[in-house]
Amino acid sequence: MSIVETLERDQPRFHWGGTQSWNAAPETLREIEGSVSKGMRTLETGCGASTIVFASKGAHHTVISPTHDEHKRVLSYLREIGIDNPHLEFAAGFSDDVLPRISNHPERLAEWDAWFANNLGVGATSEISSSSDHVELWKDGAERIFDYIFIDGAHSFPYPVIDWHYATRVLKVGGHLLLDDIPIPAVACVYRYMISDPSWRLINILDNRVAAFELVAEPAPEDYTLQRYNRRPDFGFLPLHQRSYMLIATEVRRMRRELGNRMPGLRQHWRRLHQ
Repeated sequence: MSIVETLERDQPRFHWGGTQSWNAAPETLREIEGSVSKGMRTLETGCGASTIVFASKGAHHTVISPTHDEHKRVLSYLREIGIDNPHLEFAAGFSDDVLPRISNHPERLAEWDAWFANNLGVGATSEISSSSDHVELWKDGAERIFDYIFIDGAHSFPYPVIDWHYATRVLKVGGHLLLDDIPIPAVACVYRYMISDPSWRLINILDNRVAAFELVAEPAPEDYTLQRYNRRPDFGFLPLHQRSYMLIATEVRRMRRELGNRMPGLRQHWRRLHQ
């Protein structure tokens, strides 16, 4: 029996005091099960059935979630079904606090593990806590060290954007990212950006709510004018007549600029006429 079949049989409840199940849907869990292999370094925001699947595959898995009781219920269920993954860690904190601290080097993650073992007396498959004491173990900047990331944490704005921003900085080129609950507007804006960016390839839509992407190239340098997502301005906040005028004026300027780039002589002539 596969781990997803086991979860479907048992229907464990990890959330809201063990009374609710906000777990990823079966197709999403099967995608994780089929894509993750032993030794991969994986990351998720949120905690639940997906954590069980990551752990069952032998991944070096990091969970970022603020709810201690959920972590305990996940660990208890893993013991019940006989899964022992010495590389499962829970960073107990909000993702906007924990994610920016993700290490710039793989060896720094090992240092992080050692710090908790030495100072808090916690080990593998144990809960760890986010605290100011170990901030020095984290480094600004990012190295792409993760193979697979699942974003399914807080869904109120701007958490999905924050999670995506920091998580994608540490995803390997060729790595996969699952973005859950894309019908929610706070998540949908991230999805719309990703499908517009040539650095990302949409692999599949799962359970009518989860987008599976592959990072196919290093993202372009920070320049909003180079992003397809920003190619057309949004004047939706203006009254209709002003909106139409601004859209036309902006398009005329864009066409004039592109024509000048293609024909420098014409641009110089235009400037002389308007001096």
